[in-house]
Amino acid sequence: MYAFEPDTLRILRTVMDDVVAAIRPENLDQEQRLLIARRLLTLAAGGERHPGRLKEEVLMQGTATRAAIAEKHRTTVLHEG
Repeated sequence: MYAFEPDTLRILRTVMDDVVAAIRPENLDQEQRLLIARRLLTLAAGGERHPGRLKEEVLMQGTATRAAIAEKHRTTVLHEG
C-alpha cells in the first residue's frame, strides 16, 4: 500500500481528468477508468510526478490495451461467426 502527499494526489487527479477527457468519457466504462487509475498509481509509486509524462505513459499503455482488446474481440467474432 502506498501513501501519497496531497500535492501528488492533486497531480494524479488532474492527470486522470486529462486522460479521461483525451479518451472521451463516454467511451470509458467503470472498469476502464479503474485501469487508468491503477496505471497512474503504479507510475506514481515508481516515483513519476511529471503530469505530462504520466499522461503520455497512461495514454500509450491505453492504446496498446485497446488494440489488444480489439484484436481479442475480432478473434472472438471470427470464431463465433
